Amino acid sequence: MTTDGFRELMERLARGWSAQDTEFALSCFAEDAVYVEPPDVQLFQGHEQLRPYFAALTSETMEFHTLAFDETSQR
Repeated sequence: MTTDGFRELMERLARGWSAQDTEFALSCFAEDAVYVEPPDVQLFQGHEQLRPYFAALTSETMEFHTLAFDETSQR
């Protein structure tokens, strides 16, 4: 993935999250994705665990202020 592709993916996730569109938000993740929010309090593995988490979100707008991505390591 490129840095621009990563930014586009995160913007897509933010739109899905903000619109409370669970399936759209999930489409930003691989079926077997691992989602962790620091400090590792929230850990979700795969769409089956992510689906109820995204479905319970409120209508707050999500916005990323800082994104870090390294194309070489894909992290």
